[in-house]
Amino acid sequence: MRALGTRFSVLQQDAATQVTVFEGAVELQPKAAGAPALIVHAGQQSRMSRDGASPPADADSARQAWSQGLLLAENIRLADFIAELARHRPGYLGCAPEIGELRLVGAYELGDTDHVLAALEATLPVRVRRVLPWWVVVEARQEPAAR
Repeated sequence: MRALGTRFSVLQQDAATQVTVFEGAVELQPKAAGAPALIVHAGQQSRMSRDGASPPADADSARQAWSQGLLLAENIRLADFIAELARHRPGYLGCAPEIGELRLVGAYELGDTDHVLAALEATLPVRVRRVLPWWVVVEARQEPAAR
């Protein structure tokens, strides 16, 4: 990547890197011999792997919000939301598989991830279990047995 007078974010994923440009432009040059360079302009994003880069697409609004300390959830799976939130707090944060498909909408401040977890507990049928201070799991809320 080569910044061309810009402001941008980089999200490293398992097999690729996502670049979202907010101002200016970024030149992407994959490592593979002969892979063409690609320029990504403000308002666009691209995924780059060793072999090449995807054509620029409209930037995801959640990437812009992230640069302002917000995590946007636009009908996102809870498992994906928890995985993204986990990147913003120390220790382990996991999501039980049985609730992973719940859908979530909202804007959450990344400055206080414990507050975000409390909001999830208040609005979804989940509970936040703190195994240790640095080991937290979001799981299904157990409803009291009927009498």
